[in-house]
Amino acid sequence: MKIDLANEEALVLFDWLYQNSENEKYSVDDAVKCVFWSMKCLLERELVEPCYENYAEIITKAKETVKKKYGV
Repeated sequence: MKIDLANEEALVLFDWLYQNSENEKYSVDDAVKCVFWSMKCLLERELVEPCYENYAEIITKAKETVKKKYGV
C-alpha cells in the first residue's frame, strides 16, 4: 500500500505521532501502538524538518497550511 501525503500533512501527522506515541491517555491495543511506531519511524526517515532549530515555527505553518487546504 502506498499513501501519498503533502509534506505539510506528513509533518502534522509525524508531530501528532511523536507527541502522542507514549501518551497513556490513549488506551490502544498493542497492535495499534506498533502501527503508530512504524508510521512514526517511516515519517522520521523521510522528514528533515524535525531536526531544524525552528521546528516549532515549521510545524505551526504546516498546520495552518493543512487547515486552509481542508477549509477548517
